[in-house]
Amino acid sequence: MLPKSKLGVNRHRKYKREMEISLIIKTIFNLIKNNPTLENKKNKILEFGSGSGFQIPYLQKIGSLVVSDVYISDDIKKMKDIDFHECSITNTPFNDSQFDIIFSNHVIEHIQKRQEAFKELKMIGKSDCIYAFSVPTNIWLLLSIPLQYY
Repeated sequence: MLPKSKLGVNRHRKYKREMEISLIIKTIFNLIKNNPTLENKKNKILEFGSGSGFQIPYLQKIGSLVVSDVYISDDIKKMKDIDFHECSITNTPFNDSQFDIIFSNHVIEHIQKRQEAFKELKMIGKSDCIYAFSVPTNIWLLLSIPLQYY
């Protein structure tokens, strides 16, 4: 059933986002569990394209988090214990082989220079880095369209 108010639409979007990030985190936990070099340590995670910071509390459950975006929101800047960087993913301030996990949600499809971005991501990720990228799909779009026009 479709929500009947703007508040209902917002609740539904939040619910979809929570379900999506929960599935992503569960998958990453399973990948860590099956990788002996990552399983018993505090993993260093990069989230690029952090947006509003919605996913930060979820990602912090996995390890030490660094967030980046071309523009860091004031909400993220107010968060405690967050290492944030305003930068493009094609030109980061990070050292080579720095991250165990690199994550983004609905960001890759917006990057104009993908080849440069993936070259940078490969450079800053460790040799056994887990790359977790979520992108919108036709089903996601199909399910979202009725809510936008309802």
